[in-house]
Parts: sequence; C-alpha cells; structure tokens
Amino acid sequence: MITDNKFQSGGLTFAKNKRMMLIEVDKDDNHSIILHRTDKESKKNEKENADEIFFKFIKKALGLKKVKGLKRLSAIQIENLALPILQKYNDLYSSIKIDNFIEHLKSEYDLEFDFTQDLETANGKKIEGYFDVKNKKILIDKSIIGSEKFPFVLGHELGHFFLHSKLKVNQERYEDFADSEYDFFTDRHNLVNDRNWIEWQANKFAISLFLPKVLFLPHLIAYRQSIGISRPEHIYLDEQTINKQDYYKTVDYLSDYFGISKTAVKFRIEELNLITYAKPKDDFRSVVRRTFFE
Repeated sequence: MITDNKFQSGGLTFAKNKRMMLIEVDKDDNHSIILHRTDKESKKNEKENADEIFFKFIKKALGLKKVKGLKRLSAIQIENLALPILQKYNDLYSSIKIDNFIEHLKSEYDLEFDFTQDLETANGKKIEGYFDVKNKKILIDKSIIGSEKFPFVLGHELGHFFLHSKLKVNQERYEDFADSEYDFFTDRHNLVNDRNWIEWQANKFAISLFLPKVLFLPHLIAYRQSIGISRPEHIYLDEQTINKQDYYKTVDYLSDYFGISKTAVKFRIEELNLITYAKPKDDFRSVVRRTFFE
C-alpha cells in the first residue's frame, strides 16, 4: 500500500498482521518503506528475488525524477571554487603533495579515505573511485594507488564531495542515464542529462585542483623560457622534430612537477588554448578518434 499521508498506528498493526508492505511518499516524491512485506519462513527464499525486483521498481517509479539541487556550473565557476581550497592548503605556493594533501583534507574537512579495497564492477565498467556521501568517505581502488591515474581519480571524487554532497539523487535512475559522449566536431562533451553534468563537473574540478591555471601557466612559461623558446606562452606543434621535442619536454616537465598524468597535462594545454597545430584541429581529432575510439 502506497500513500502520501502518514499511516496510523492501527493501520501499521493491521498491515503487519497481514504481512503487507507500506510505503509513504513525501511532496518531493521521495519514498520511505515503512513496513516491508513478510512471508512465512518456508516461502521466504523463493520470494526474495521477486521482492528485490519489486523494490527496484518502486525506487524508480517513486524516486526523484531528476537530481535536485544540481547547478549548471561553468568551467570558470569550478576553477573559482577550487582556488580557495588550494589557498587553504598551501596558499598556492606549490603543486599538491598527495600524502600531505590527504592529511590536510582529513583534518580540515573531516573526510575519511580508504585505498585498500578492490572496488566492484558496475554496468561492465570497473569502479576506480567512489564517494560515500553518507559517511564522508572517499574510496579508491587499490590497483591504482601510486599510479599516475591516482591524482585525477582522487580529484574527481573530491569534486563530488565539494560540489555534489547536498544533491538529492535517486541512484537507480542516475545509473540509467547514459554517459556523455565527446563530439569531435564541436570539441565538447554532449551534456544531455544530469549525470553528464555531474561527471563533467567532477572531472573539471580534478583538473582545476591538480593543474590550477594560476600555477600551470607560470610554470609552463618559465620552463619553456629555460629551454630557449622565444615565444614560451604558446606551443606550435607540427612535423618538425625540434617543435615536437619541445612539446614533449614541456609535457614531461609539467607532469613531473604537478604529479599527474601526461594525458591530463595535454588536456589542460588544449583546454587553455595554449597550442596551435599545423594541421586543422578537426584533422587531429579525427586521427585521435581513429586511434583510440574505433
């Protein structure tokens, strides 16, 4: 029995005796199972699967139709939200030192961390990180601890903590949403549903946290000046060996300094429009698409 009113004590007693399920729904379409349906012990096991299917149906049917409280934050807004966190950590004096930063997060934000588990696979994809909002805990799969992927995954989960902790989410409906797809013609991800926006924001937060623009640009320019490049603030990449070498040296240096993957550094260079390709970018994207996605 489902109602948008409160069940009375007499109704609860009657339903319990009849082994009924009672569900209350509030004005926001959130549901609470007040009384689970029970059955005789001899039939309990054979009913479990049916009950589980029914529970999932109820959650989807009565749960939130969308993510409530989600703001469509821009890239600049996310950059500005990451800056105070870095200022509180080390006043943007240098790049993040992972172990020290984690201790800072524990003491400053009362966060917990668990890097010891082998996280499960969901919808055919291995889960690398997870933010447990109820317990304020970030879990990261033990297989990537110490790898170059770790900072980005940590930053992504911190994005969920700092940006999405107060969201109301129906998890079953959220999992039904498709992941965003990258459109090589418009040079952006197609953000067509709430899940797309949430995951894009977490990715953007990770980049803003570990490769903040206010540190990234000065270090890129200073390094390129040190190796004798006359226009250090911008990269020109063509087939000339010297230009390719300068580009790869720059990426290697920034990856080492900021302690994050070369892929993340290349993405940041592109995102900040610090690179010009000799060939049209759409041609370059086509090569990338054929190489990595087909």
